[in-house]
Amino acid sequence: MIGDHDVVLVDCYTGWCDTCQILEGTIDALAADTDAAVAEVDVDHHQRLAQQLGARGVPTLVLSADGQPVERVVGAQDRATLEGLIEQHA
Repeated sequence: MIGDHDVVLVDCYTGWCDTCQILEGTIDALAADTDAAVAEVDVDHHQRLAQQLGARGVPTLVLSADGQPVERVVGAQDRATLEGLIEQHA
């Protein structure tokens, strides 16, 4: 999937993480309002993929541009910060 889009934001989360649940609305809004493709990876169900993405804590957000990871942030992020990262690499 990452190679199919110019900019991809991957949200590595778990269902039991309160911060992940709070961030969910922001992630959904970014998916609807930006040109970036947005994907979610449940680290409990996809541990190997989460490791490949470098997720050591949740939530971890990985931004890829042109098929390569360019940003990785851990913890709650506001919408403006994430939009800025997406625009920087679009």
